[in-house]
Formats: sequence, structure tokens, C-alpha cells
Amino acid sequence: MPDTGTLGGDHPEQTLEDVGREFPTWHCWAPGVNGFVYANLPGSFPLVVVHGKNPADLRNQIRRWIGG
Repeated sequence: MPDTGTLGGDHPEQTLEDVGREFPTWHCWAPGVNGFVYANLPGSFPLVVVHGKNPADLRNQIRRWIGG
């Protein structure tokens, strides 16, 4: 997983590796269409794919999908 994106401001840097460690069953990748970062849940049916503007946004989208 490439190291892309930050939270910006005074927040610590957030990477796709951080998201992958928090959600080890998800596969994260970048770059994607229009610079988005993506994650999918392998083995899901139908296939689950979420995207975000940066790794922090992607983490929030995964949390939303799992209801956390």
C-alpha cells in the first residue's frame, strides 16, 4: 500500500498503512480515479468498495460501512 495523504493541520499523518492495520480484513490502495484512495472487503458478495479523499477519509468511510 502506498504511503499517501495526511490529515493536515495539527493532526498526525494518516497513511493507508495505518488504515490497513486498523482494518486488516480490508484491502486498501491508491492512487485511484481522480486521486481517491480505495478499500475493498475481499470475499464480500456483492463486492464492497469504499473510497475517500485521503486515508483519514477512507478510514471514516470504512467505519461508516461497518457501522462503527
